[in-house]
Amino acid sequence: MKETLGEYLHFTPTEKRGFIFFLGILVLVFSLPFFYSFFQEKPTLDTSEFEAEIEVWEAGLIQEDSTGRKKYFNKNWDYEPSYKKKKKSRKKKNYQEVNINGFPFDPNKASLAELKNLGLPEKVASTLLSFRNKGGKFYKKEDLKKIYGLKKEWYDDLEPFIQIENQAISKTNKAKEPTAGVEKKEEPGQEPTSIPKENNSTKKKEYPKKNDEPVVVDIGSASAEEFQKIRGIGPSFSKRIVKYRTSLGGFTDLSQISEVYGLHDSIYQKIKPSLKLPGTSQIKKIPINSASADDLKAHPYLKWKTANAIVKYREKHGSFKSLDDLGKIYALSPEVLTKLKPYLELE
Repeated sequence: MKETLGEYLHFTPTEKRGFIFFLGILVLVFSLPFFYSFFQEKPTLDTSEFEAEIEVWEAGLIQEDSTGRKKYFNKNWDYEPSYKKKKKSRKKKNYQEVNINGFPFDPNKASLAELKNLGLPEKVASTLLSFRNKGGKFYKKEDLKKIYGLKKEWYDDLEPFIQIENQAISKTNKAKEPTAGVEKKEEPGQEPTSIPKENNSTKKKEYPKKNDEPVVVDIGSASAEEFQKIRGIGPSFSKRIVKYRTSLGGFTDLSQISEVYGLHDSIYQKIKPSLKLPGTSQIKKIPINSASADDLKAHPYLKWKTANAIVKYREKHGSFKSLDDLGKIYALSPEVLTKLKPYLELE
């Protein structure tokens, strides 16, 4: 058996050299990746875009209070499922048992002692007297139901004993007074007298009349009254336009009128021929390199998260060299940036 195995394991010098050569090739093949990665230069990974997204995310979650401490905020965190809410223990009201001792009484004249003798609780009796002391009167039995604290079953027991003294109302025949501005007819021999017209202290507010002639209004400087001269623009819309113009810092394009709350495109297309914008010299601009997050979020085109992301980006990368640098902020869309640029300036 040993001789048989020896025949199979015996190699000639040529076979030994071939085996060693083949083994060397295998070692070279398996070690080649290691040497390749060792000599190859590692590429640098650009994480700026990822960091910008993290900044936006942190801007929406982290706020600093007056002491400088960070607060984590998310509107969804304040949500508490209904099944976790603690049920408030409702205490059952212990109503006082009342035994009505009926005897005839007048609620307009009964004293506190008489009301208590009827069986009414002192609190209800005091409420009734307080009602009378303030000038209240009972004209019919059902008026007693208005007293706070008087239960229906108590009223039902008292109702047969309520006796309200009918107050005689004397109706005097008064002469009809002449209306304002009409002369009073006098008897023969008397001089006619006239009653002067009353001065209406509350006069209706007069709004600017809308003429049929075409009106053209400068949206950059027009007042609310001037906007009302346009057909289709009333007091509400005119005030909203002026208020929106102030919050923007001025109009840079006619189409911004259509951004006013409640002013639909159909109205805008109708009034567009009456609008003009000669120039944008009166635009109020925001210094982008020194403005705070509160200053930025006051602009209608910026939300709090976007304004905070701009400030965080500026603090990390330094002042903006150009307004185009704002395009690197992930939270600021190109559309908003285009509309926002006329309101920004570099210091």
